[in-house]
Amino acid sequence: IEADEFWSFVSEKKKEWAGSKGNGLAFLHGASTSPTRARVADLIYQQLPEVSFYEYEAVDNKSLKNATISLFGKENHVRYQIDKAHRILSIGSDFMGVDRVSDSAASDFSMGRKVDHIEGEEKPGPMNRLYVAEHQYTVTGGMADHRLPVKVSEQSALVNEVAKQVAELTGDARLKSLTGERQVSDAIKTWTEGAVKGLYENKGKSLVLAGNRQDEEVHALC
Repeated sequence: IEADEFWSFVSEKKKEWAGSKGNGLAFLHGASTSPTRARVADLIYQQLPEVSFYEYEAVDNKSLKNATISLFGKENHVRYQIDKAHRILSIGSDFMGVDRVSDSAASDFSMGRKVDHIEGEEKPGPMNRLYVAEHQYTVTGGMADHRLPVKVSEQSALVNEVAKQVAELTGDARLKSLTGERQVSDAIKTWTEGAVKGLYENKGKSLVLAGNRQDEEVHALC
């Protein structure tokens, strides 16, 4: 359908929707954290209280939501501040590609790599560093400073190893209690040690993400 044909259809239907208060009109869209979209939807609701909105993603983040509820209770949501992270570890999460974590993930990440705005005597801040463990090449993997090809079947054990190392360095008993006895190869252990060292040295400015396909247990460890 051409754009002109679409807008012609909308113009013809406006009076009908106004008369029915939006009954029979529905919007289907992907998951979004955009405040602009939420504001527009609210404005439409005010004018057409019978309108319906539906959200759909082929791969959703139900596991992350369930892990968040189990750890922090209902009405809590994860919000990633990628632009403020100095070290980022991604396990099977193409957060700059198909794994939507925010509407501005790619631009937020790039904020940590910009040095062209420095002027005069101002010194550039530290650039972020990205560690990616994934089973296939992704957009996010292409931006990685350190990338580890790892099977899907090994990713939960890798996350468990990361959590154990972080718990040992920080003395976090609660995190340690969530870990299991799964083992990883020497190659994976060596790689995770380097990643965890970077995370630990940037406490409060580090971020760990797991992909949408990971289960609730994995997200709880992240």
